[in-house]
Amino acid sequence: VDIVNGDRDYARHLDRKYSVGLEIFNDSTANLVDVADRVLEKIDEIALTPQMKGIKLVFLKNQAESVRKSLNDVVMAGLMGALLSLIVLYTFTRDWAITLLVSLSIPISITITLGVLYFLGLTLNVLSLMGLMLAIGMLVDNSVVISESILTQRNNHAFDIKTAIKKGVSEVMVPVIAGTLTSICVFLPIVFGEQDMISVYLTHVAASIIAALIISLFLSITVVPLIISRLRYKKSKTKEDWMDKFKRQYSKALSFTMRHHWLTFMSLVFIVVMGFVVSKLYVKTEEGIQQSESSRDFWLLYNVDGSFTLDRLKVDIDIIEDYLYANQSKFDIDEVYSYYQENGFVATKLYLVEEDKATKSVADIKKEVLENLPKITIGKPSFRWGRGQGSSGMNIYLQGDSQEVMKEYLPALLIELNSIEGVANAQVEKKNNREELQIIVNR
Repeated sequence: VDIVNGDRDYARHLDRKYSVGLEIFNDSTANLVDVADRVLEKIDEIALTPQMKGIKLVFLKNQAESVRKSLNDVVMAGLMGALLSLIVLYTFTRDWAITLLVSLSIPISITITLGVLYFLGLTLNVLSLMGLMLAIGMLVDNSVVISESILTQRNNHAFDIKTAIKKGVSEVMVPVIAGTLTSICVFLPIVFGEQDMISVYLTHVAASIIAALIISLFLSITVVPLIISRLRYKKSKTKEDWMDKFKRQYSKALSFTMRHHWLTFMSLVFIVVMGFVVSKLYVKTEEGIQQSESSRDFWLLYNVDGSFTLDRLKVDIDIIEDYLYANQSKFDIDEVYSYYQENGFVATKLYLVEEDKATKSVADIKKEVLENLPKITIGKPSFRWGRGQGSSGMNIYLQGDSQEVMKEYLPALLIELNSIEGVANAQVEKKNNREELQIIVNR
């Protein structure tokens, strides 16, 4: 605990009772999920000891759970995307052998990519997994083009399989390589460009995609033709199927666009303009939603103006907590946690019920909480409207020779900032410096 001159300089409340908080951080080189699992296991052992009798343990935040959930969501999205891509592929090829052959590109490419990431010193995290999932749809592209070209040569020209492979691969080799390199070039500036905070994170995504695409290209021009040479084929079909009808209709549509090029061009312009208009309308409708609904906990900052003792801070914090618990069901509140310290951070954190039990959105709850929030004297509470948890949004600094002159401009500046569309709760940061009252006695 922090002790100043023998006295505690901070306090915590949980469910309106004093509590002791323990924050555990993992080493920078340690696996967060593994560390959390070992810590929870040890805490379960400690909770069974006689010394812990009558003490309630509450976990306010386990970052490992959110990391594990994010990883599972990304993996499931990737598996679902891979399954859908194979279903679409079979729908058009109607050949299980080719579908299974092309599907080999996905696990083989991803497995080799994981090895590449290991040697590059990149970990398997949400960003690198996202890169792999984004690459899944592109992993089958080269294999589909190569296999389709080989089968077309064999069916249309009655070549033997080896001749069909040579001619089929040679015809599409250049466009396949060019298409892959085009996709890779999009991500190369992220890896080799100027490194800042954003590019460092995006490097995990870019490296995953680049490695996966290079490996899939290599597989499509080597392994795929090899396996096709070992497959057995049925005799050429004699009856027209839906794909043949689709090709014939597409040829007619293509001929129409070539004959009426101005109509085609104007139609494309109309579609682009309408898409732009619809996107602007959509952004206009959704611009009020600034925060993700995935987070069910948020801070209420007190914005303390002045210097107060812990006892004085507790008086006003109790007022806010009593108000929140009086409307606990109305605001979907599960627990309320407050942390306050002299001349420092003073805030209350609201933990809402799970999303499946929620009766209203987070944005509506914040609005309703502020509508009837009791007035307190230590400051003016407000929610942190930053772009992420713990973020304070945008900070603006005034620099000049005279502090007094800059203070005179602050009210007008705040009015201008709050009038900007999209800006909420612009205010002067409170440093909460200790105030001093000097008494000079006239002896």
